[in-house]
Amino acid sequence: MAEQAIDDNNESGFLIILLPIAILIIFLFATWPIILFLLLLSVGLNIWQRYQWEKWSKQVDPLFYNLIQLNQGAITPLDLAMKANFSAVTAKRYLDTKAQEFGAQCRNYERQDAVYYFITASIIGNILDESEPLPQLVEVEETANIAPVTPVVSALSPKEVEEYSPVESPLGLIQSELAKRLDVHSSTIYKRRDDPDFSTWTQTRDPEGVSWIYSSDTRLFSPLSAE
Repeated sequence: MAEQAIDDNNESGFLIILLPIAILIIFLFATWPIILFLLLLSVGLNIWQRYQWEKWSKQVDPLFYNLIQLNQGAITPLDLAMKANFSAVTAKRYLDTKAQEFGAQCRNYERQDAVYYFITASIIGNILDESEPLPQLVEVEETANIAPVTPVVSALSPKEVEEYSPVESPLGLIQSELAKRLDVHSSTIYKRRDDPDFSTWTQTRDPEGVSWIYSSDTRLFSPLSAE
């Protein structure tokens, strides 16, 4: 009697497992045309949306390239949205696509939009131009106006002489020299030189803990004098 009860329980458990599977098979057999139609419709809609996006992107490309040239490779979603008159979400999606396509860098700043940096040949040329030293004549004239430091150093005690040692020439450093000193790429200096925290950033990377500032007039980087 007990064995028969066990067999009945096993058969009931088997039927509980088999019944949902059978219902699923019947459902798929009856509705497979609809499922196939919905799947094809989804794939077709995805292809169509991608085609429309690429077609629209080609229309926006000339405007995008113009902004890149005007802004020296830097652009924000707001810049593109204002110029092309579409939403910021669409502009960000477009810039994300272009950043992935061209290997651009995206930097996020507090309380403002992300900034995308696209490096072009003209931008690299400007970086190299700004890395060149000033004409020799200007250097000679500025050097002549600088008071000699040798007598002052010689008049100091050995301890004062050790503390006096200036960081670099009073004329400052060009971009490539500062990049070598901070152990970074020259383009990194170019991108960050106008940042508000540029002095703090340079101090953290400088081997002597010196803060540097950039002068747009001389196109040189000068150390901040310690107070």
